[in-house]
Amino acid sequence: MEELTQTVRDMAMCLGAVATGIATTKTLEGGPPSAHLTCACVLANAKSALCFALPLDQDLIEPYLRKEDHRSHQLDNARTNTLANGISMEIATFLDQKGYPTVPLAANLVYRTDTKHGAYDEIPPIAHSYTWPFGPGSGGSG
Repeated sequence: MEELTQTVRDMAMCLGAVATGIATTKTLEGGPPSAHLTCACVLANAKSALCFALPLDQDLIEPYLRKEDHRSHQLDNARTNTLANGISMEIATFLDQKGYPTVPLAANLVYRTDTKHGAYDEIPPIAHSYTWPFGPGSGGSG
């Protein structure tokens, strides 16, 4: 299993990620409901999730915040999210072909429909910020 884990981490890096990690049901204990990998709307039997990070163009953020150039940052953000979606799909397809059930998650703008107001509640199937294993105090490394 360690070899497969390393293979999918390497795949993510080769496809454009700058860091990878594995979030498990244990590392996410105590988090809010949106951090539970076993959410029925994702994969009820999940034990772990591959997490990866992609960079945004840092030079475009300050002009965006100064309201000088919104378009460049928004385009960079859209391209980065599209790349993240592609990486997620590539790795899920690879794992499915190896016999492991997977659910590729979209990077953004996908919301649960099983809440009081459905997609209007804007609750993601999994909160990506909680599944990233390298947050403060996590002890992880990429």
